[in-house]
Amino acid sequence: MKKIMKYAAIFLFITVSAQLCSGCADRPAPYSDTGYAMGTIVNSTIYANKNVSEKISEDIMEELNDLENNYLSWRAGDSLISRINKTSGNGGIVTLDDRASLFFRKTLELAEKSGGAFDPSIGKIIDLWGFYDNDPHLPDQTQLKDLLPKCGYKYINYKDSKNSASVSLSSDIKLDFGAVGKGIGCDIAYDVLKPYRSGAFGAVISVGGSILIYGNKPDNSPWDIAVANPRSSDGDDYLGMLNIKDIPCFISTSGDYEKYFEKDGVRYHHIIDPKTGYPSDSGLISVTVLCDNGLISDGLSTACFVLGIKRSVPLLSEYNAEAIFVDTDKKVTVTEGLKDIFTLKASGYKK
Repeated sequence: MKKIMKYAAIFLFITVSAQLCSGCADRPAPYSDTGYAMGTIVNSTIYANKNVSEKISEDIMEELNDLENNYLSWRAGDSLISRINKTSGNGGIVTLDDRASLFFRKTLELAEKSGGAFDPSIGKIIDLWGFYDNDPHLPDQTQLKDLLPKCGYKYINYKDSKNSASVSLSSDIKLDFGAVGKGIGCDIAYDVLKPYRSGAFGAVISVGGSILIYGNKPDNSPWDIAVANPRSSDGDDYLGMLNIKDIPCFISTSGDYEKYFEKDGVRYHHIIDPKTGYPSDSGLISVTVLCDNGLISDGLSTACFVLGIKRSVPLLSEYNAEAIFVDTDKKVTVTEGLKDIFTLKASGYKK
């Protein structure tokens, strides 16, 4: 078996001009910082004075580490997701704080609206493929056949009242919030930035394949965001450019190039269709989603990848979101709201 694992730290390349406009000399140059959290590279570009920028960057990294270790990581034994997974199938109930309650409410709403194309309950199926153990391989068919009917977001019992929220699992499933984790990280970064509104003119924060665009550059020019080329081996680093004016904006990309292996000439990627337990075969190789929430942009990029273009359009409309689709024939389709702000750059692609 030929194994290929491609761990790209950032799937959307950010281009931010370091030049200040004429007459803006009293405003600071952008501050840039790079860190590591949630299993990926975190890049921050912040327009503020140096002390404020450093503080913002430190706070974002601290919050992201808290998010990973205390909430979302299924590897960290004391995290919320791990504690919930330990109750799997035995009727145990785990109380949620306000932050976790919001995660669950939005995540399960998206699972339902997508008809299960996005489903956080398939952790055990994902494990069968070995993508996160650096040992990707075809799953045992007997195990897969046994697991499929036991998985499903409907087995996640979320209850929310005025005084408390809780969750329990009514099937022996494993929760995996990896498909929304980086987007949630961008939501957390946004929460960190808001109190600094008067001191931070603007920022671009990337957490792996998800990006937050906040505020404005000193010259009020649009943000130029380059969307990654899903077949960059062709020679072009990026697919095209987005010219972003409406902010805040959250952008997430899902593609078959992120984690995959090949066997007998077939590419098996990590975006699993919950209905089949196999990598999605919707005819797409990349989906980029823009909307006003990080969790939703991240989850939608996965759901739309599984659904395909036609079935994605109503779901995107539900969330007032826009998308860029790239199919196996290298045809690029953009939704109506992006037609005037996306420019295709890479050779070999067509609209």
